[in-house]
Amino acid sequence: MQKKWKWVISFIVLMMIGIGSWVVFQQKKTQQLEAQLAELTASSKRLQKKITAFQDAENPAFVSETMTREAADSVLQASRDALARTDQLKIAEHSRFAKQKQSLVKAFQDCQHQLATLKEKQLAATRVQELFNGQPLADKHFVPEAAVREQVTLADVKNLRTEAETLPDDAFRAVIDQALSSAELQVGTSEEIQQILSQTISDDSVVQSLPRVERDHLRELIGYIRNESLQEQFLVQLSMINQQSEPAEQQVVALTFDDGPNDSSTVKILDILKKYKVKATFFVLGSMAEKYPAVLKRINDDGHEIGNHSYAHSNLSVMTDKEIQKDITQTNELIAKHSGQQPGLLRPPYGAFNQKVVQAVPGMRLALWDIDTLDWQVRNGKKIVEKVEQHVKNGDIILMHDIHKTTANGVEPLIKMLIKKGYTFRTVSQL
Repeated sequence: MQKKWKWVISFIVLMMIGIGSWVVFQQKKTQQLEAQLAELTASSKRLQKKITAFQDAENPAFVSETMTREAADSVLQASRDALARTDQLKIAEHSRFAKQKQSLVKAFQDCQHQLATLKEKQLAATRVQELFNGQPLADKHFVPEAAVREQVTLADVKNLRTEAETLPDDAFRAVIDQALSSAELQVGTSEEIQQILSQTISDDSVVQSLPRVERDHLRELIGYIRNESLQEQFLVQLSMINQQSEPAEQQVVALTFDDGPNDSSTVKILDILKKYKVKATFFVLGSMAEKYPAVLKRINDDGHEIGNHSYAHSNLSVMTDKEIQKDITQTNELIAKHSGQQPGLLRPPYGAFNQKVVQAVPGMRLALWDIDTLDWQVRNGKKIVEKVEQHVKNGDIILMHDIHKTTANGVEPLIKMLIKKGYTFRTVSQL
């Protein structure tokens, strides 16, 4: 009997020791699990903080400029590792830690989804940048004036449009959609223009004239082109088409330049006129013709008209008959000597003339102007364009001075503006 009780007591003691050991083991296991969950929770917060830093502070729909692909990949890998460690945790379904594990799994999955979206947005922004010249995306907006690169095709834009459809419907997606819509319009318009021109111009010559309504449509299409180089190319061809249209349908102007030539701004103006195939009239001074004979010769060789503007910009109306005749004749001879062209037009300095000036050289016509740009006074190319645009009408003669750098800077935008308005260019004698 005593032996039996000893055995029972021994058994109870062993059970208590076993239970105690099990309790200690479970406590350690729980403590270890709590530590792991705490570390993973902290990791989740750190990852989320890094992801937040990858988003724009003002609008989280946009990617911060500080995010690099390497940094995003590093955070993405850390999130994957953390998710793998979370999945490896052995937690019973009904354990008090089960919900915490599920929350961590979702948190790390969300991190990966956010990072994938940010990388897609960064790639989309880069791809859109590649469609345009310059910076089409600025301050979380699309720049409407952004010009598509010449080599971009509609297929390029449509492929990017398809890729963008996977982006979330947010402010960033709206900006990307605006950029792609602009690219589609510009490229589609360019292709339509090129199709029209291919049927109209061949080997730098107009082979088929266009009716007024079709020229107006072509001019409207060119207005949608933001690529300056491409627009200039189209405007040159439109100018050629306008030149070959029916005279009754044409709106014409004459560009005229006084007081030259020189070897700087006059040369730049000649280059621009040649680029757009525009012929103008240069009223030159005899003293400048003597100083820059090579430039005067180029004016003639390029097909422009040369007129007489006196020898030294003197007021002819206060001179004697002989002085007037000598001044004009001397200038005519210098022009003929250095250019081979015999002037038929006289533009008296300051527009000052009387009967003596009119009768000084038989056979020469007086040529004044309709629009004085006052370029010598304003010294601003933009203001030259604005003044002409406000006042120009069919048949106008436009006065400028080719000796000013600011005038030379304004000639190209002036020509482009006039072509867009449907004007054709003539020399004064052709009006």
